[in-house]
Amino acid sequence: MPSSDSYHPSHHSGYTRDNLLLSLQLQVEILCRRIYALEKESDARGPPPPDYPPSVTPPPPSLPPPASPPPPASPPSTIHIPADDLAARVLLLEQ
Repeated sequence: MPSSDSYHPSHHSGYTRDNLLLSLQLQVEILCRRIYALEKESDARGPPPPDYPPSVTPPPPSLPPPASPPPPASPPSTIHIPADDLAARVLLLEQ
């Protein structure tokens, strides 16, 4: 797009302070009207009816006493592999 085109971004100098202020004033006015309408609508409906019958919450279930912790695990036993067997296994893995 050539810079001589009126739609080129270089021709947009930004919004004026008056335009921004007017926009904010309009937004505030619209929001105030909407809040007023919602408050009026809420007042017309009245308070919500109470719960009938009153809700009854059951008591929490009683929990059984905690179980005793399991005994500590025994340390793993060491496995003894004969030296001859170990050499044969290493040879198989290398192939």
